[in-house]
Amino acid sequence: NIIMRNFSKDALKTIKDCKIYNCKYTSPTIVLIIGESHARKHSSLYGYAKDTTPLQKQMEVQGNLTAFTDVVTPYNITADIIPLIFSLNNIDDKGYWSDSVFFPYIFKKSGYNVSFITNQFSKYSDENLFDFSGGGFLNLNSISKSLFTFRNQNKHQYDEGLLVDYDSIRNNIDKSKYNFVIFHLMGQHVFYSQRYPKNRTLFTVNDYKDRKLDSKAKQIVAEYDNAMLYNDYVISQIVSRFIDKESVILYLPDHGESVYDGINSFGRHHDLNPNRDILDNEFHISFWIWASDKYIEKHPDIIVRIKAAKDRPYMSDDIAHTLLDLAGINCTDYDSSRSIISVDNKKQRKRMIKGNIDYDNVFMNNSIRK
Repeated sequence: NIIMRNFSKDALKTIKDCKIYNCKYTSPTIVLIIGESHARKHSSLYGYAKDTTPLQKQMEVQGNLTAFTDVVTPYNITADIIPLIFSLNNIDDKGYWSDSVFFPYIFKKSGYNVSFITNQFSKYSDENLFDFSGGGFLNLNSISKSLFTFRNQNKHQYDEGLLVDYDSIRNNIDKSKYNFVIFHLMGQHVFYSQRYPKNRTLFTVNDYKDRKLDSKAKQIVAEYDNAMLYNDYVISQIVSRFIDKESVILYLPDHGESVYDGINSFGRHHDLNPNRDILDNEFHISFWIWASDKYIEKHPDIIVRIKAAKDRPYMSDDIAHTLLDLAGINCTDYDSSRSIISVDNKKQRKRMIKGNIDYDNVFMNNSIRK
């Protein structure tokens, strides 16, 4: 609690020192969906045999969704990666995530209506209470008020509860010219059977007869795939709420997950020297950008940049720079070369996992399958 409070005090000072030079409002509506424990290997969008993401695949076929193939996260722990997602600092920078400004503040200061709708970080009224699942710094009242125009108050049993939260403020959002909306899902966090309503069960043990696993393991895989399928539904429902707007949506999970993929276990592993399977399962993540038809029509140049970058190596702790690029915002600490879609992104960054593991060296210069 004391450590988090000290970081938060540093962050408040950084916020006050931030300068915004200009904003072009290139993308009037931007949505960031932060997923949880999303195993790329269990997404049919990325080639998984079971049809776990049919609605995302449909978006891709329609030409609205571009799936990126080589994005990794520096950590497989929510508490470590979430602050880096919000900060313009990355794992390579000197100091801490609190030494650079948070992107929601920049958007709010620039005139965007910023909404944070989360199913993990409870907003306590008492500043002495923190949610240590990774977003404690966001629950300090002074920081929360600086970053967000609106944020929900309660968690839900299932992620579709966030849709109700969004719909409750939708009229106010529709009145705003510029909007940035962050959905933070519970996603496929263990235990998987608790992440989807039972009436949405599709996969059973019988669907994995070809897998050399015992019945208990097959049940876990089935539950995970059902959670992935439900996640696909929730994501599609979020997208549907922005389909008629000039909008761009990014989906980025905090980390991946192992679900009996080359490893006879599930969840996440915290070995000091993780093997290739752990790195591929838990650090190589899904990432995609969706654009509405109206957005595609008005911004063909951005769409060209998005599609040109789909195989570009990237780390998720630089996502704030991509968001600022999409909005056309220039400010303190913004670096266009750290946006995945920028023409300035020419030099491949050395991607260090956990700060000391060279990810690309482990995989022999990026030779990772989609």
